[in-house]
Amino acid sequence: MIQADVSVVQEDPSLNLGGFSHLIVDGNPLIQTFFRARVTGLGTQRPLAATLRLHVASERGTIFKSTSRAFKLFRGAPSKSAGRIHLVEDCGWQELRMTWEDRPVINTDPLDTQGAVVRGQVVDFDVTEAIVGDGYHCFALDSLSRDGVAYYSREGRGGTPQEPQLLLVSADSPGPVGIVVADASVRETRPNRNFGRSAMLWVDGKSLKRTFFRVRVRGFDAELVRDARLRLLVDDGEPATGPAGRLYEVTDCTWNELTVTYNTQPEIDGPLLDELDEVVSSGDVVEFDITPAIRGDGDYCFALESASWDGVTYRSREAAVGGPVIVTTE
Repeated sequence: MIQADVSVVQEDPSLNLGGFSHLIVDGNPLIQTFFRARVTGLGTQRPLAATLRLHVASERGTIFKSTSRAFKLFRGAPSKSAGRIHLVEDCGWQELRMTWEDRPVINTDPLDTQGAVVRGQVVDFDVTEAIVGDGYHCFALDSLSRDGVAYYSREGRGGTPQEPQLLLVSADSPGPVGIVVADASVRETRPNRNFGRSAMLWVDGKSLKRTFFRVRVRGFDAELVRDARLRLLVDDGEPATGPAGRLYEVTDCTWNELTVTYNTQPEIDGPLLDELDEVVSSGDVVEFDITPAIRGDGDYCFALESASWDGVTYRSREAAVGGPVIVTTE
């Protein structure tokens, strides 16, 4: 769990924001955010995967006003960069006291870097290599971009899915061993529009809507996985009248969740992995078999489409609950 989070501001070097509702990173003015996570249940094992999940603030207006003469207000997104996550070896700092002046040293090489973000987006940072078992683990988030990002803090969204989370997959976890790190739908009727920040995903043969997924897999031997599935939840906000769809592997994983459109979508050049002809209903859980595509650690991409004129709406990873997950059986 994330036990502490705090932002520090270079222009206000004695300012503490430990009780603030948001976490900020910015390259100019320079603002950094620190996290302390407490890990239990691993013993001395390394996890198969560890992800720091943050939610970009959805507010449109001013989020933060500094006392600095040089830094007066901050709006949370869009930004060209979600930031860079670094390991911090010193976990002795206190959330309600730390300032820019006494912040701990940040390791130079980032563990992970994420690209452009918009309001309300979910951002996953891969911190697997930094988790070495039970104990306290600390991280720092910074940015080289001059247009910063505001995330929700523990204080801003405590007890909800939007607070910062450290998601762990251990060797004996019965749940996911992979993480959906991007999902986006495209529509033929709106060929230049991006839907990457929507809380919903669509497949429909009539108006030609399809959805793309990027899955990150770490730390397991593909030969030991007997069954791997992409699990989706049919949204209950729109009536579902069609079959679940058909899932293909996609070779090109370079598409960006926040820029891909119908006109720029990757080619569906991989094999058909699974096709579910049964008509689904609102609230149904659907699982597509992706076992043949998983060949060990790495990123894998998939496309979901339908030949039916009756469409289906699923929840995306941007939804508060019920987003796509990967489940396996060994």
